[in-house]
Amino acid sequence: MKKIKYKILFITATILEKLVAFAGFKFKEDGRPQCDFPVVYFMGKRGITPLNASLHSIYKNWKELPEIKIIVSDDTPGEYILGKMGKWPRKVTIVPWQECAAYFKSLGNDNLDHYAAHELWGKKFAGIQYLCKDERILYTDTDVLWFHNPKPSFPDTKAPYLMLGQEVSEACYSEPLVEFLKEDAYQKPPMNSGVTFAQGTFSHYPKWDVLCDFLAKHPDNRTEQTAFAIFTNLWGRPWNMDEIMIGVEDLTEIIPKRYVEDYKKIYARHYVNTKPWTFWRDYILFIRFKK
Repeated sequence: MKKIKYKILFITATILEKLVAFAGFKFKEDGRPQCDFPVVYFMGKRGITPLNASLHSIYKNWKELPEIKIIVSDDTPGEYILGKMGKWPRKVTIVPWQECAAYFKSLGNDNLDHYAAHELWGKKFAGIQYLCKDERILYTDTDVLWFHNPKPSFPDTKAPYLMLGQEVSEACYSEPLVEFLKEDAYQKPPMNSGVTFAQGTFSHYPKWDVLCDFLAKHPDNRTEQTAFAIFTNLWGRPWNMDEIMIGVEDLTEIIPKRYVEDYKKIYARHYVNTKPWTFWRDYILFIRFKK
């Protein structure tokens, strides 16, 4: 019976996503103040539909509108992304991952360039650091819905700083990398890099060179998150669940009840550990038709 219910919810989520894809987003320039930091996404062609939903949540719930920067994870032309995404009323910048990797190569860091070329999340790792070297940024996965601007949580410092979301269960880290660097990441709160505040450069990490060498030789889909978590333990803090939520207790609720009150207080919910159903359910109920 439970499998049948999940099947129904999966089909429903697919239908909702297709409907949203043809929803005809119309973001209007309404004179809101300009946000003083850009919002950054990392995505390819398949991420355009959830991108539109995430953007819509920012548009509906923030009192300021940010510039959007999109790190492109594949070879999708920037013109295609701009043509398919909702017409955002502020500046949108397309940043190919190759541009980010080339920057580090120009500094003599062939290892980071190699890591980006051979691992999807290496592209994100290079992209975030490329963009945050000159300004503070808010990075968000496309499967994040925003309910409030997180600016009040940002640090009052210009020094290098990182904030990551907090995982709901055990850490999804690269154990070989943690052991190689002899870090105590598993003794700290587990983190998820799907929502990341970043400012400054992190090449002053004492083990930076050996880290980049390891990333180039042993790329996998957990090393990026592991490295950012290590940096956060040194120069930052994780958001708590009252700020950035990763909830998993409402997966079968057709009409959500468990987290409704939380949505009035949290900055965002990251749907990383849930089925696509919950993302589109909450988008339809709390964003799309919110007055």
